[in-house]
Amino acid sequence: MRSGETWATCPLCGRPTKLKLRPDTRLENFLFFCPKCKQEMMLDAVGTKVTRAKRMTRKSA
Repeated sequence: MRSGETWATCPLCGRPTKLKLRPDTRLENFLFFCPKCKQEMMLDAVGTKVTRAKRMTRKSA
């Protein structure tokens, strides 16, 4: 792993994910699914920090 890179952690369960963040990363309304806690959410991230996470609700058909 290069200097400054970190693995993103799930804002809900806190476990590391398969999403790697670099210091120059910019994410806005990124649809993120945590395979460990099985939750879907929208993320905003600047650099290596997640700045906002909004849990998505699923509608039944």
